[in-house]
Amino acid sequence: MVKTFIKTIGRMFQENLGRFFANLLICFFALAISAGLNAMLSDYQESYQKNYDQGKASDIVLKDTTGNDVFRKDLDEVKGSDALAFLKEDEDVLSVDTYMSYDYPYEENYYRFTIEDFKAKSVNLFTLKEGRMPEKSADISHIEILVQEASFSRKEYKVGEKLSFPSLALALPSYSGNIELEVVGIVDSCLYNSQQEEPAQISSEDKDNLPDITAAFFVDKNSLPETYTATILGTEMELPTSSFYIVTDCAIRYQRGNRSYFSSEYKDFIEAKKEKLLSHFNANEKEVEALTLEENVSYALFKSYQKKVGSIALIIPIFFLILCGLVNLLTISRLIKEERPLIGTYVSLGYGKGAIVSKYLVFSLLSTGIGSLLGYFFGVPFLPKIIYGAYNSVFELHGLNLTFYTLVGILSIVAVLLLTFFVTLFVSLYLLQESPASLMKRKSPKPGKKILMEHLPFWKKIPFRYKSAFRNIFRNKPSFFLNSFSIMGAVLLLMLSFSLLNISDSLKDDKLFGNVASSMGLISGVIIFFALSMTVVVIYSLANMNVMEKQRELATLKVLGYTDSECSFYSFREIILVSATAGLIGLPFSALVLYFVYNYLEFGSLADVKWWSYVLSYVILIVTEILVNLLLSPKIARIDMNDSLKTLE
Repeated sequence: MVKTFIKTIGRMFQENLGRFFANLLICFFALAISAGLNAMLSDYQESYQKNYDQGKASDIVLKDTTGNDVFRKDLDEVKGSDALAFLKEDEDVLSVDTYMSYDYPYEENYYRFTIEDFKAKSVNLFTLKEGRMPEKSADISHIEILVQEASFSRKEYKVGEKLSFPSLALALPSYSGNIELEVVGIVDSCLYNSQQEEPAQISSEDKDNLPDITAAFFVDKNSLPETYTATILGTEMELPTSSFYIVTDCAIRYQRGNRSYFSSEYKDFIEAKKEKLLSHFNANEKEVEALTLEENVSYALFKSYQKKVGSIALIIPIFFLILCGLVNLLTISRLIKEERPLIGTYVSLGYGKGAIVSKYLVFSLLSTGIGSLLGYFFGVPFLPKIIYGAYNSVFELHGLNLTFYTLVGILSIVAVLLLTFFVTLFVSLYLLQESPASLMKRKSPKPGKKILMEHLPFWKKIPFRYKSAFRNIFRNKPSFFLNSFSIMGAVLLLMLSFSLLNISDSLKDDKLFGNVASSMGLISGVIIFFALSMTVVVIYSLANMNVMEKQRELATLKVLGYTDSECSFYSFREIILVSATAGLIGLPFSALVLYFVYNYLEFGSLADVKWWSYVLSYVILIVTEILVNLLLSPKIARIDMNDSLKTLE
């Protein structure tokens, strides 16, 4: 008996390979997008954080807003110590750098000058990408500098290029004549690690419309000549260059432990340090501003972008998994319904409920389990790789260290398997409540009661072939509603993916996100691909189940003289009518869902969704239905007329 039972399991797999692989593919796409998007977030964040770790980025920059050389006085108090006096008491402080930084307007452009000691530099390091380091100048009229590499807003300079600036550009008010700056090296600073424009640090009430920095120049304090000749009141005098050099900035790097730069723990830690620093200076009546990474445009852009992509990565999988669960419910319920006589035979032969249920659990858990695992291990490495180029074109990433662990992905697998297990268990145990004799009889169709449409005046004018289709649709209400919800879910996925593309397009006009619209568009494109794939598989699964469910009915029609094309239309007419109607209902339903989703996420809006997204979603649904039905037509042609003799109806 055991061998016979195992053979029937093998026969079930053989006869239902289409259902098995359709269920597998649905789980594959659902888990690939779910695990892939969430893995992408963690992979890119880890890569981006290397900018700050390798460059020893400052956690807080103190700025002297008065120009009174506040920090130099504090340095003098500790007699040349490498840190401000009160910072010595903080065990979390790793290193402190002091330097002079300011933004200089010249010829309608803004240039950022940073003058510091390159040899003693221990915070906010930069990497030499091209050229060499500056050498000591013999004359103040010619100074070698480094320049930050170009971006969308910053100009591109070549090594060897020479620029002319007024003496005030290097804080030398008493020097007459321009100063020639020669670019000897191109550098990459850990604080300038995105293509976003860097606003100038100037006093302005309109903080949202500050001018952008044209270039960032780095001057080595040690490369400046010790003295320069200046004309004061008609008399030439030798002045020390250092006399005009003041400390405007103090960069502090802390021991952050295991705190991620983008975690709430890090933010709380730095905020506490910031309050402590400000209280110290306020107590000493010194006007100081404290800037954290939150005020850094590259950091703020990446953090904000990650938040938006994270919201997408949280919401998108939910709809994929819901649709996955709906189709799985349809697949298992129809499979078990078709095998009623076989289940009755098992019961009459003495097989226990556990053995019978296990047969269908094996089928459902294998299809969903294999699909989920394949989707997980496909999505986790490949989705981050696909979108990496777009991300890296905007944010400076340091390679892609793939991880195969994502909590959301693992929870999604567990959710799919649990849902499959309980659905299969419920459907099979519900059926096993009937007696063996009842199960052995194929379930008779419901009595031919009139449907609501038959009471309408135009019913008599409807051709018979459509009348039979409407009767079949509305008499099997559970199947009708499950099919309709599945189609509406497919439309919702298409609408959601196209709406993301619309929103990414609208970001082009946003100052903060204009540069990342292309990468958001690529993410939308990937989601559209998965939504299209999911839609095709869902429609194929529904159409295939419809054909298998009507196999004996179609065989009877062949006996009655129906041609293969007529049998095909007879089968597909119902699913097309359901899809067309459910698709139309799905459009306003999708709009309602999108309204609440985008309001909840505070990202985009329903107003950003273009009209063609609605039309295209519906057209894709109908075209896919037609193509899938054409694909399944040969299957109907192969139905044997002898199957009609097996029916007990």
